[in-house]
Amino acid sequence: LVRAILCASLFPNVAYCSPDRGKEVKITTKQGTADVHPASVNHDRLSGTGFLVYLEKVQTSKVYIRDSSVVGGLPLLVFGSHVVFDTFAKALVLDDWLRFKCDKRTANLVLALREEIQDLLLERIEAPKELSQRASVVTAAIAELLM
Repeated sequence: LVRAILCASLFPNVAYCSPDRGKEVKITTKQGTADVHPASVNHDRLSGTGFLVYLEKVQTSKVYIRDSSVVGGLPLLVFGSHVVFDTFAKALVLDDWLRFKCDKRTANLVLALREEIQDLLLERIEAPKELSQRASVVTAAIAELLM
């Protein structure tokens, strides 16, 4: 659940990690490639494929991301910005660059959940002291899904 909160708060600072040559991990941001800063706790700890959210990106001798956390794809899809379903590629596209392969039914469920969360947030803003039965159910479903 903490990682989902990180996704919501640090988005659009997202990086995609993928295996490169040997033990290297290639890190791609929307703007291009980067490396994990040598002083970062994630430096030399990343392996395989996944996502990072990060607080800042700096350029010295290279472009580095600092203060990063590993996150899953589902929290990014639920709490990230603009998400659309590309019917041709059969993928959800997040922020015009990250693609998540899925069928149309899964895409519709993710998009419906995003809409429910937005409605729930608006409901809470309008009536902050009242928690409807629907809000309780949606909140419990989100917590269960992200655990």
